[in-house]
Amino acid sequence: MPVFESSFGPVAFVTVGIAFVFGKSSMVASSRATVPTDAYRDILTIGSNRTVSRMLVECGGQLVWVVNIHLHSPIDAAECRLEQMKQVLAWMGPVRQRGVGCIMMGDFNAGPAEPCYKLLTDLGWKSTHKLAHGQEPAVTFPGDGAGLMASTKDCDPAGTFDYIWLAGDVELAPGGESSCQLFAEKQCGDDPTLYVSDHYGLYADLRVGTGSTTEAAYAAAFKE
Repeated sequence: MPVFESSFGPVAFVTVGIAFVFGKSSMVASSRATVPTDAYRDILTIGSNRTVSRMLVECGGQLVWVVNIHLHSPIDAAECRLEQMKQVLAWMGPVRQRGVGCIMMGDFNAGPAEPCYKLLTDLGWKSTHKLAHGQEPAVTFPGDGAGLMASTKDCDPAGTFDYIWLAGDVELAPGGESSCQLFAEKQCGDDPTLYVSDHYGLYADLRVGTGSTTEAAYAAAFKE
């Protein structure tokens, strides 16, 4: 597993042609994807002790943005998450043209009924799981009393909070439901309290630079 040091810490690139979102971390991988030595990387502080990181990744001669997000977590913080998401869009808008598309993923702490989710869909962002299955997963955080058992785990109810969002010239690869799936949603070995994370993983097989959208639609994705 090659690891690339960036201005916001190590970023791991694994397997072939897959984008991952896993709780607080995100990864992109492909046999054709590399991080240029002069890659543009940056980090944004969005308040409530939260940060967002971004990096340009080269895939098949095309540059694509990879943005890792972890929004504020309290159940009653929907408006805070909405404002944080608007900050991210305003941050990405001026630089979006450096990449042909954008993959934005992470723990948004926002269910499909929240304003944050609606904002992204209204702007034309596409959720990979919904593209593949017609709906979001039933849960990506199993909640209090289920999944990983640890003293530091959130005690919030179960919900769907983790997504891989696409904008611009990046799309889900053909493959139907298999092109985006949950993973690491099962216990490790015989221990029902041990899981890889308190969140389930989500992966997607993506293609970049296929002419899947227009410049106008890509620009509109950042006009919050």
